Amino acid sequence: MGTLNLKLPKPRQGSYLPGFLEARETSEQALVAVIQEAWIGGVSTRRVDDLIQAMGLSGISKSMVSKLCKDVDERVGEFLNRPLIGEGPYVWLDAT
Repeated sequence: MGTLNLKLPKPRQGSYLPGFLEARETSEQALVAVIQEAWIGGVSTRRVDDLIQAMGLSGISKSMVSKLCKDVDERVGEFLNRPLIGEGPYVWLDAT
């Protein structure tokens, strides 16, 4: 086992990516989604490392978890700072 360097053909138009590489990209996206979901759920970065190791991987550093979750912070910031234009329906409830 070790590193395998692949040489991908470069067609004149468009691009080429073998099917077996796309599956790995999908699994990496799923792993990032699991990490982000755990972080959103309040799991500490140290516990995220334990989760990754339980999944059979070698682990992940706290700084890498923070990097992966930075995208979530940016999207939440954009949502919170979006302009609210127009009128919207609302319900006012008052109860004891």
